[in-house]
Amino acid sequence: MIDAEKKMNILIPILHYPPVIGGFEIFAKNISECIANKHNVFVLTGKVAGQPDMEIKGNLIVRRVGLRRLNDLSQSSVFYIVTTLAAIFCSAFMMAFRKKVNIIHCQGFFSGLIGLKIKWLTGIKYIITIQSADYSTYHPSFSQKWLVKIKMFLERIVYKQAAVRHAVSNALVEYYAEFGFKDGIMIPNGVESDIFKSAKDKKLLRKELDLDTDNLLICVSRLEHKNGTHDLIKAALSIKKEVTNFKLLIIGGGSQRKELETMRDSMGLGREIIFLGDVLHSDLPKYLSVADIFVRPALAEGFGIVFLEAMASEVAVVGTPVGGIVDFIKDGETGLFCKPNNPQSIANALIKLIKDKKLYDNVVRGGIELLKNKYNWDAISEKMEKIYRLAIRRKVLIISGIFPPDIGGPATILESLSKDLVANGFTIGILTFGEKTELDNYSFSVYRVSRNWWGPIKSVVFLFEAFFRVPNYDLIYLQDLYLPGLAGFLSAKFWSKKVVSRFVGDWAWENASLNKVITDDLLTFQSKKYSMAIELRKKIRRRVLVGANVVIVASNFLKEVAMKIGVKGDKVQVIYNSVDFMDREISSLSSKSDLRKNLALGGLIIVSAGRLAPWKGMEVLIRAFSGIHKKISETILVILGDGIEYNRLNKLVEELQLSDCVKLIGRVPRELMLQYLKSADIFALNTNYEGMSHTILEAMKFGLPIVTTNAGGNPETVQDGVSGVLVDYNDVGAFERAFSNLLEDKNILERMSEASFAHSVNYKWSNVIEKTTKIFNNL
Repeated sequence: MIDAEKKMNILIPILHYPPVIGGFEIFAKNISECIANKHNVFVLTGKVAGQPDMEIKGNLIVRRVGLRRLNDLSQSSVFYIVTTLAAIFCSAFMMAFRKKVNIIHCQGFFSGLIGLKIKWLTGIKYIITIQSADYSTYHPSFSQKWLVKIKMFLERIVYKQAAVRHAVSNALVEYYAEFGFKDGIMIPNGVESDIFKSAKDKKLLRKELDLDTDNLLICVSRLEHKNGTHDLIKAALSIKKEVTNFKLLIIGGGSQRKELETMRDSMGLGREIIFLGDVLHSDLPKYLSVADIFVRPALAEGFGIVFLEAMASEVAVVGTPVGGIVDFIKDGETGLFCKPNNPQSIANALIKLIKDKKLYDNVVRGGIELLKNKYNWDAISEKMEKIYRLAIRRKVLIISGIFPPDIGGPATILESLSKDLVANGFTIGILTFGEKTELDNYSFSVYRVSRNWWGPIKSVVFLFEAFFRVPNYDLIYLQDLYLPGLAGFLSAKFWSKKVVSRFVGDWAWENASLNKVITDDLLTFQSKKYSMAIELRKKIRRRVLVGANVVIVASNFLKEVAMKIGVKGDKVQVIYNSVDFMDREISSLSSKSDLRKNLALGGLIIVSAGRLAPWKGMEVLIRAFSGIHKKISETILVILGDGIEYNRLNKLVEELQLSDCVKLIGRVPRELMLQYLKSADIFALNTNYEGMSHTILEAMKFGLPIVTTNAGGNPETVQDGVSGVLVDYNDVGAFERAFSNLLEDKNILERMSEASFAHSVNYKWSNVIEKTTKIFNNL
């Protein structure tokens, strides 16, 4: 991925390029010239008679390739098209490596096929621009034939694989939607207002061009069925009955020219209608500048850039309400509509403009204002540059079992991570469990699989979601190693996607410990053999970890565990959690005294938080507290969390007659948990398994001295004797002594409080983002 300032290398493969003129060609020429002011642009196109094979204009290189040169600018033979496209593909493939191309901008279907093939071979992304859609209208002889069906099948593939789908009109955005792609981006063609302008003396210039008449109508069009020129000639017969002095100048060539000339002559319109044939685009301004009305009654139109060129020339325009024309003709404001396939409607619109001077002046002024606000090439090229950068953005699908509105630190962190990855130039998608919610108003996509389905069905649905989502992303980031993680991993391997797995704990060990099947610690668990069910869970998480390209862990302790599982050390990256992103949450909290009053707390408060699981050892904390409470009666122990140990612990509190000073609060929302932490004096955690306790970091952010075990990743977080006290797991006496030392000596409490907060500053969110983006970019 490249940053917003770095120069890009952009490749544009296109069959035709000026002097061949059409919507694609004008768009490609102006975009390439504007973009080349800041970036390197390489245009690969077909050879044309009289044009050099290579043109270099600053950062723009135009190279013409192929076996033959094009002599007739209005049409190309099948041989020319096939051989030239093959030559463009070969040259584009070699240039992709030599010029280190960042993005390929494909112009239309044939160019898109080239981009698709190069993407498959090199991995370089492409964007697709379309300027026309209705193939059957453009080529009625092929309508409903096998060729059209094959083309549409290939179109779907080309559009699906494109990084960005761009259209020059809203009608073409809808065309993308017909293929199931609702994310098309509309950026129109522009007009060269400095070239197209009204002639100062139209009458004089008309005489010079041998077009002397009171009313000059002009049609610039390829003479093909879809442009409705045959209807325009029929309309001219009706106009002749109402307007005595007019001429219709038809510029352009095509397969129907002879047929249309014969029609003109048979209708006795030889003096009124002039076929000029093809003209160079550079000569077109002088003809538009002397015209009064531009008309093209097209049956289909992807965009119709010549309408804008006519508007810029201060010429009134008449068109049909089809395709992209409706984007710029507002009937009676910027032009007039006529009905397609309706010669009388065409005639009526033209006669109306000829006879109504006020209406004529209004639509001319409206057209000029429209161009100023919307169809400027500089503004359009800036938008296209943003599209290039959007396409280059790496797309990451994050697969997790939880995501907000699920509560808990991991869900909250994942939400923050996703937002910041987007801000750092990534396109993010989240695949998770849960119900769709109105709160899913993010700058990234969130795909949810309902938790309400029966287990096996839920698993299958999640697998299918992963399978069909994964191909649309470059990188898969697994936050879970079992059902969600396995579904994502298998899908990623099938589609040959890079995988990053995040390893924050061993659920296989946790599950076996919760069910009291094992008593071994985490490290011992990795090397011993157990029941078939346990070994299956171990095998699944080993497969997901070992098969990943990179494994991210939250501590060196977890790195050691990952390596015992079988992950190579050079694949494991340590990224510590952070807590500085909590600043906004903390600033919104009330004062410590107000919070204590609201929470009905007083005295000296010890807080612990975590799942009430056997390895969290809450019983030991309660017993240690019982001893200290006898010495310091104003102490209170608050335990936040829920789990299978809750009832047993509650019974223990009653047995020890501590109901007034030990509060088993249960699971609480994050905001309430933060209130308890800010109200506390000490944070305690008795655990024999802790990869990297995020809750400890959060407690340190509030400046709480930490009393915890020297297990897992705790020694990496807590500096024994400085920011807290490390003791042995389940050592009641050690916990009691630690509590006593802190609560009985305010100097020690304050010193450790200051050190705890100072150490928390090292756990910066910016480090998490920097290291994560570096990993993603290097894959």
